[in-house]
Amino acid sequence: MNKKNLKLKNIFELSNLEYSKKKDEIIEGLKEKLSEISEVFVKTNTFYGSQHIRYLLKERVKRIREIAKSRLSFDLNYIKKAMIPFSDNIYQEINKRVSNTIELEIEFARNKMLHFCRNWPSSKSYLELINQELDNKKDILIKNVERDILIHKMKSELEVKKNIKKPKIFLSYSHKNKDIADRVDKFFISKNIRLARDVRDVPAYSSLTKFMDTIRDHDYVIMLISDAYLKSTNCMYEVIQFIQERNYIGRTFPIIIDNEATIFDHLKHGKYIRYWQIKYKEFGDEIKTLQYTGTSPLHKELDKINKIQSNIGEFLNKIADLKCFSLDELESTNYKAILDKIGKTLVVFQKEEIEVEGEKLKARIIGCLYKWYIEGLEQGKIPVFNVKEKINEWKVSSKLMNILIDEAIDDGYLERSSYGHVKLTKEGRLFARKEKLDKKYNCKECGKGD
Repeated sequence: MNKKNLKLKNIFELSNLEYSKKKDEIIEGLKEKLSEISEVFVKTNTFYGSQHIRYLLKERVKRIREIAKSRLSFDLNYIKKAMIPFSDNIYQEINKRVSNTIELEIEFARNKMLHFCRNWPSSKSYLELINQELDNKKDILIKNVERDILIHKMKSELEVKKNIKKPKIFLSYSHKNKDIADRVDKFFISKNIRLARDVRDVPAYSSLTKFMDTIRDHDYVIMLISDAYLKSTNCMYEVIQFIQERNYIGRTFPIIIDNEATIFDHLKHGKYIRYWQIKYKEFGDEIKTLQYTGTSPLHKELDKINKIQSNIGEFLNKIADLKCFSLDELESTNYKAILDKIGKTLVVFQKEEIEVEGEKLKARIIGCLYKWYIEGLEQGKIPVFNVKEKINEWKVSSKLMNILIDEAIDDGYLERSSYGHVKLTKEGRLFARKEKLDKKYNCKECGKGD
């Protein structure tokens, strides 16, 4: 047994001890409640009746649900405390443990009930009732466990996404290629990824040089490489700043956007090395013709060009060794190569997804219904929640919405209405009033009521 499995085994053993203690408390409460129920039927001379059986079954199933929730809660909490990452295998093991618990408790309840009424008049019909009711409840309870585990999984994933630091990505390009930069930028915006660009991140009359210096603070750089880019002082200054960082090449995404930038042919690198050597000489010669006074800014520019002409050969050699993609190739695959590489640390939300925790969404549903309920009291109508309409309006996953509504129904806050709608119960109104949910959410009513 490896260390992880051994640790998991120890966690489940600890969970079993806590669960056993909680189960004993639930069983004690059950015994008292069952006695109270039977006493009522004795007093009304209806002891030997189906209604008595139904009440006892209802109470037993209620306690089995509590037992199952305790088992699930202890397992999930102890794994979280032990800081073991939740995986599909762990969720499957927990599901198996809780489902087995339900099956054992259902069989125990069946035997107790069958023994309880085996000598009753017309006992055969009662036995059939007991078996049918418990079989139905067993299926529902096991299904609810699967749903509860799925909710926990989705909430955990949302929590992980919320806590992940989004990498900062710098878009480096020549302004002669602004139209292409806009295309690239538009795609990443559609994926909720904000690229750093001078056109929006440099306030009016602010320093462009200071902005270019921030390239070193970014995790990744997308470079739109063209002939104009490789001959631009600003662009190549950004490049020189970035290549001073550790492992810069593994954080660089060059995109070739024209055929003139022949950077993959090592023999043709000389074209750009020569260009910057000539520019450095010409700029230096021009400065020499001037008096020294007032030429400090020009010397700073010359220093930039000197760094470019000294480093461009190494930069081109590194880029030529990478497996790069053209703009057309990336666009045809929705930039898969780039997104895959940064995907371990980047949260990419599709348009249909929404960053909202389940509990907040559930409270929003209840809050809206309660607000409509108060507003509809004078008209004497009971408002309903049109699930399909709100999924579209709130841009929420239909799977998540339906799971949370089922959970609210099990909690007793909602109940099914006509046409697949839901409405508030008395418990739901009490909960909304206590939490003042009608004050927190301003929702447009979507149901006319029953």
